[in-house]
Amino acid sequence: MLLLNGLGLRTKFSVKVYVAGLYLEQTSSDFRAIIKADTPKRIVMQFLHSASKQQMTDAFGDRFKDKTPDAEKTMKADIDQSLGALEPIKKGDQMVFTYVGARARPSINGTEKLTIAGPAFGQVLYAVWLGPKPPNAYLTKGILGQ
Repeated sequence: MLLLNGLGLRTKFSVKVYVAGLYLEQTSSDFRAIIKADTPKRIVMQFLHSASKQQMTDAFGDRFKDKTPDAEKTMKADIDQSLGALEPIKKGDQMVFTYVGARARPSINGTEKLTIAGPAFGQVLYAVWLGPKPPNAYLTKGILGQ
């Protein structure tokens, strides 16, 4: 059973983009431990604003580059596969990233899009929201329960 660790609001240029909830087996505010832990975790994003497929791909692509520049070389195929599974998002849509059993499983509105195996990709994925250079400080602090 996963527990709500915290909620955060993603904004961009004063626009409320989504509310995210981070769910963990045991609550924690240690972003490094959360990223590295090979334990079940989930990010749930409830969208407050629509975004095109290109906007979604650009946003996640930028986050991967900013947060994990080395992964662009070593995990390019996995990153490209995850970016390719993104879709246009409408206000009210929900995107969920679940990591369990060393597999990352993104879903949009309850439909699983793909599975990427390996704890390394799980770490890269959760680094998108956690740690240094957050999408915005309120989001990261919120999901870390601070």
